[in-house]
Amino acid sequence: MDMCNFQPQSSFFLEGRFLGFATKSSGKIKSLQMAVENNVLQIKLPKEARVKLKQVLVPGDRIEVSGERKQKRFTDLPKLTAYQVNKVSECAGKDCQNDCLPTVDILEAAPKSKKIKILMCQKSGCMKKGGKKLSQELEAALSDRGWQNQVAIEYTGCLKSCSSTPNVVLMPGKIRCSKMSPAQIVDLLADKFSLTMYSYQ
Repeated sequence: MDMCNFQPQSSFFLEGRFLGFATKSSGKIKSLQMAVENNVLQIKLPKEARVKLKQVLVPGDRIEVSGERKQKRFTDLPKLTAYQVNKVSECAGKDCQNDCLPTVDILEAAPKSKKIKILMCQKSGCMKKGGKKLSQELEAALSDRGWQNQVAIEYTGCLKSCSSTPNVVLMPGKIRCSKMSPAQIVDLLADKFSLTMYSYQ
C-alpha cells in the first residue's frame, strides 16, 4: 500500500482590526492579534518585521494580512505566519484628500526560498528493494521537467520504516512517503510545492 503522511500547508489572506501584539516573557514581540469577524486570531511575525510594525500599527487599525497557514498535528487550530501586512485606508466614500492615508505596505517579507529536498534512505536494504531504481528514475524525472535547480535528492541513513521500502521524505514539511512510484512522487511534488507539472513518461 502506498503511504504518504504530511502536514497540510497553504496560504491565507485576512482583513480585520489590529488588536495588539502578543509578547514573550522577555517582552519581545512574537505575534500580532487581530479581530476577524467574531474571531480573535494570533499570527506569528518574522523577526525582522516586529520592530517596524510596532512603530506603525496602533490598536483599532484596519489591516490586511497574508501569509502561510500550517495545520498543527493533533489540534484543529492552524499555525499562521504573516509574510505581508498592509494598513488599510478607511476613507472610502469620503472627501478626505489630506485627512486619510492610503493603504500602506508595512511588511513585505516573502518566505525565504527553501530548496525542496527528497531525502532517500541509502541503507542496503532499501537500495536493494527498489531504492536504487527509484533514485535513478527520480533523477531522470527531475531533469526532464527542469526541476534540478528546485529539487535536490539527498541520501540519508535509515528512515526507520524498513518494512515499507523504498522510503523517501520530502522537505520542507517532513512529508514521509513509502512504496511510491516516481510518477506518484512527481505528482506530489507538483501538488504540494506548486511546481509546474508536465506529463510523466
